[in-house]
Amino acid sequence: MKRTIRRVMLLTTVVAGSLVLTGCLDVLQTIETDGGSVETTIRFTFSKSLIEGAASMSGEEPDYSDLPDFTGDDGFVDLDLPGVRAESRDINTENDIGTEVSFRYPQAAALSIDRDDSFFLPIVKRDRIEITLPPNDDAGEMDEMTAMFFGSARYRILVDRDGRAAREVLVDGSPGRAELRQVGDVSYVEIPLSIWFQATEPLLIEITY
Repeated sequence: MKRTIRRVMLLTTVVAGSLVLTGCLDVLQTIETDGGSVETTIRFTFSKSLIEGAASMSGEEPDYSDLPDFTGDDGFVDLDLPGVRAESRDINTENDIGTEVSFRYPQAAALSIDRDDSFFLPIVKRDRIEITLPPNDDAGEMDEMTAMFFGSARYRILVDRDGRAAREVLVDGSPGRAELRQVGDVSYVEIPLSIWFQATEPLLIEITY
């Protein structure tokens, strides 16, 4: 896991050093509940155009093989969770490259899984949905340019909880650190990636109802 976050920081440092400060890394999570079941998908994608632009400025060819492996031995998304059906697929389109992970499970199954083993897995409770993000042991090594990049990049969450509107979002127990909007039956949450990548302990996100 530490190696994965270090690779993300290294890649964004290269891109940020090329004065391209937005759109390199995109994290999008969707959550849908239906009665007592939960389905969630997390997409980690990098912009090919920005990676290729940074490589061309240094006179090199883009090396996609060095991108982080979010689900491998060094990744922070565990695909082997009890009671959870997990799937993973590579994303390689004209514009983006990355990984998509999907989980399907009964709400009760997630309650018995340790938080440190279930990063990004939504825990659905009566009055809230909890998501824990992994810590970044290298947070102290983030330079100013990389911090500027993560200040512009976003972690977005789209939640359809049987049509219920979310009331508030707490990040590490504090309000006001995430944007919350209601679009029809879907609650839209947006959090700066800098909050996650500067966290030295597991970061808890609570979407309350």
